[in-house]
Amino acid sequence: MDNTLGSERGWNAPVAFLKSAKALPACARELEALGDAIVAAVNVWHGEALAATLADKPAARRSPGRCSVQVGPVALSFAWLPAPQQDVSAGELLVIVWQGVVGPRRDLQLDRAAKAPATQSATQLWEGVFHAGIVGADGWRWCGPDVDPEGGHRTAALAAHAVDRLQAAYRAQAA
Repeated sequence: MDNTLGSERGWNAPVAFLKSAKALPACARELEALGDAIVAAVNVWHGEALAATLADKPAARRSPGRCSVQVGPVALSFAWLPAPQQDVSAGELLVIVWQGVVGPRRDLQLDRAAKAPATQSATQLWEGVFHAGIVGADGWRWCGPDVDPEGGHRTAALAAHAVDRLQAAYRAQAA
């Protein structure tokens, strides 16, 4: 089967699948796998390279369709932004690397909130916007703007790419 773009080349089935209700649980599984892969990669990275230089372990926060991992002064987050009509093909996956603290501080105590130092908002260092794509038997891909599914990332590869961006941001902060 030819997996190139265009309905004349066999793309009706994958596009139709992404517009169907069956794509919603498949997308949820891929998002869960993306979060698992990101957290695992950051934990491996922390165990191998950062333990000697970073006092705090990476802190992960997860919810369906969302994940953020804080590593010292930088963070990585992703969020699935579904289309209003629950059409997976029209949804977007937003992946961002941040400088600063993302999310609430875990050590903040409400009775001492006035004494806690003020935190600055996080600054975006890198952003990737991806759409779901299907390539025949190869399965799910995450595609950037103007990228066909064959050129897209598999879920594990997207996780590795995002963690590479986080590592680069961490090294830049340490320098």
